[in-house]
Amino acid sequence: MNENIDLSKILKDCPKGTKLYSPIFGKMEFEALSYTRAEGILYPKYVVVKDRRGSYWYFNLDGRIAICGGATYEIMLFPSDTVRNWEGWSWKY
Repeated sequence: MNENIDLSKILKDCPKGTKLYSPIFGKMEFEALSYTRAEGILYPKYVVVKDRRGSYWYFNLDGRIAICGGATYEIMLFPSDTVRNWEGWSWKY
């Protein structure tokens, strides 16, 4: 189901403002992918989303929220409140 997901591949061309959901924050909007550089190559590092209050949150590429240099144990970023599976999901619907 959500095992071994790579949200950078799923969301790479996703437009800013695409609706997403987190059980922690509720309705959220996709902002961007955050990248890191290693040996001159850019690698995706985080999914950046915005909550309803305008605060930005960072999620690891597997959907776990990144907090204080670590991550939660459960996936906390989903396509919607009723769709909790990234497999086969596309923002193009």
